[in-house]
Parts: sequence; C-alpha cells; structure tokens
Amino acid sequence: MLIDHVFIFAEQGPAAANALVNFGFTEGSSRVHPGQGTANRKFYFQGGVFLEVLYVHNMQELQSPRLQPSGLAQRAAYAGNGSSRFGLCLENLRGLNNLFAQAVPYQPTYLPEGQAIQVLPFVQQPTLPWTFRLPFIGPKKPSTEPMQHANGLNQVTKVSFGVASEHLDHPAVKALGTYPDISFEPATKPALTLTFNHGQQGQSHALPGLDLTLIY
Repeated sequence: MLIDHVFIFAEQGPAAANALVNFGFTEGSSRVHPGQGTANRKFYFQGGVFLEVLYVHNMQELQSPRLQPSGLAQRAAYAGNGSSRFGLCLENLRGLNNLFAQAVPYQPTYLPEGQAIQVLPFVQQPTLPWTFRLPFIGPKKPSTEPMQHANGLNQVTKVSFGVASEHLDHPAVKALGTYPDISFEPATKPALTLTFNHGQQGQSHALPGLDLTLIY
C-alpha cells in the first residue's frame, strides 16, 4: 500500500481518540514529538498502516521558525481557518519523485540529521490533506503494534478525502488519484473516509467529532 499513515488533528486533545476505542479499535503506542509541539494516539492495521489522532502538546514549539515553512500550525488551527485537519503520509517511492520535486523540507529534531521529511503543505489549497513522505527508502521494520481489533476492522483498503471542488484539479490530486487506495471527492468541508476490508459488510459508521466516516 502506498499509504504509511493518516493523521487527524484533534482540537479536543487526546480525548478525541476515545471515539475510536469505543467503536472497538485496539489502541497502539503513543508518543510526544519533541520540538514539533504535537503528541498522538495511534491505531494500527494490517500491513503497518496506522491512523494517528494528533493534537497540540506545546504551542510554542508548533509555532517555532523550524516549523513555520511546513504549514503544520495552520492545520492545527483547522477549526478557525477552515483548513483540512487531515494528513497523508506516503512511503518513499521513486514514482513519487516528480510529485515531491517542489516539496518543503522539514527536519524534525526527533529524526537523525539528514532525514528531512518532504512536505506538500498546500498553503494555497488548504482543504487538501497535509501531504508528506517518509525520509527513508525501503521496507518498514516489522511492527509489534496490535493490529487485530474487536470490531473486526483490521485492514484499511482505501482512504478518501473530501476537499473543496476547486482543489480537485490540482496536479497532486490527479497524480495521487491514479493509485487505487487513494481518492479525493468534492465536499463542503474537509472530511475523511476510511474503507476497511473492501467494505464487504456494506456498513458505515460516522464519527462526527473527527469528521471521519468508516465504511466496512
């Protein structure tokens, strides 16, 4: 799968992830991002793909000069500025080199020097997800995170972002839309739909506090 993980900024803080736990997902590890001003709660699925509920841990760090070019602070303030609260992290594949040719480099303090993250902040297209790719190439390390869930939704098979219709013509949208596990749909406000197990049960569940719909 092209996707490494997806994040959802949560103005409500870590408690926002409780909606996922209450729906039967088993929580994995969590962490604070030193120097970035964020922390998370995470939920892992088969293949190592994970869903990250991201929230502000230290506003001063988030608004630091190191972070400013990345536009991450803009996304954290989604509730007041209409930006997408979602992030899309992709694996570092050669086929994405053209897409990331104009990316903004962001060197987190929590990664070794030289492992900068390439970011597409979409400052002028803020309803698109904050998109970035891993700084390293090659297979991921085997994960020991829990990937079996009480609700049986163990595999993410598609990720769909609701974005403003005027942003659907962006070259990045067209490039990413050629991959079968990613799509973009017109929406009146940014939204995220995760499809599990190819939607075999024909069911859906909305989590409005996260602007998230689950299809399974």
